[in-house]
Amino acid sequence: MRAEPSFVSRLLAALARRDDDIAAPAGWTEPVDSGGSFGRRLLGALARWDVEPEGFQPQGTVAAGGNVPADSPQDRSSPPETEDRHPLGREERRVHRESVTTAEVYSEPLLTPAQSSTQPAAEPATVRLFVAADIEDYSRFRADMDALRAQQRLVDLLAAARRRAGIDESRVELQEQGDGQFAVLPPAIDEVQVVPNLIRALRQELRQLNAGLSARERLRLRVAIGRGSVRRGRSGYTGSSVLAAYRMLNVPSVRAALSAEDVAMLGITLSQSVYEAVVAEGGTQLDPADFRQVTIGFPEKGFEETAWMLVPRPLAIPQ
Repeated sequence: MRAEPSFVSRLLAALARRDDDIAAPAGWTEPVDSGGSFGRRLLGALARWDVEPEGFQPQGTVAAGGNVPADSPQDRSSPPETEDRHPLGREERRVHRESVTTAEVYSEPLLTPAQSSTQPAAEPATVRLFVAADIEDYSRFRADMDALRAQQRLVDLLAAARRRAGIDESRVELQEQGDGQFAVLPPAIDEVQVVPNLIRALRQELRQLNAGLSARERLRLRVAIGRGSVRRGRSGYTGSSVLAAYRMLNVPSVRAALSAEDVAMLGITLSQSVYEAVVAEGGTQLDPADFRQVTIGFPEKGFEETAWMLVPRPLAIPQ
């Protein structure tokens, strides 16, 4: 038995076959008058809007209304309804008439380009301390559930480390990204105190987490800490300092250091500005002798910066 075509399929077929016979529905006003039938103008406007959204900006108000009685002169003057003439079934036509009769009049102004929700957000750029983190060798978690558990452990660990370091978690702005996270810390933060506390907290939380996991499940992290101008866009943060943070995460010397030492669980890279402000002058729990200067160079991207790498030995895991 052949299935009955759907209402939408029959409506589209009617538009294609009988465009010249389609008149504007009662109660509708047309803000764009370009000649031709209502169906042709409607489909033409949609097509133009799709291919030239900036060059075609309809203005005005779209309005629709009801209160059209089923026995109006317009109905009496219509040709007899037959299945060949009308793509709608009898029951569908009855429901349509009743809905038009009881419809409420409304109008909605078309958005101008300045009002469109596609316009970029105008958030100002601010100078902030930020932390980028990534799971080393994430691809080893091949099963979906293993990957999901690793992601959840990462998110929980980073939040716990920030709290342990004395950072107000409610003021941290996050950008999640699967096997990593980008966190913008609160403004006016005391980085001389927070950065050493955060590094120690990461070591403590990582030890506590990995103590209950098998060797294959244990997390190994790469972390980059920097400072610079950031601006939040619709799908993430922008700014040259943000790009630098991700390049610090992927510097080959950090990856090599983590893979070369079986016991290493954490690789930390500080930007030059953070190193100078927090470590170089001494006076904190971070010893400058533990850091190694590295050059982050990506010639094909025209990028080269100095950073400072720390691969601390993990705190002992209780037996």
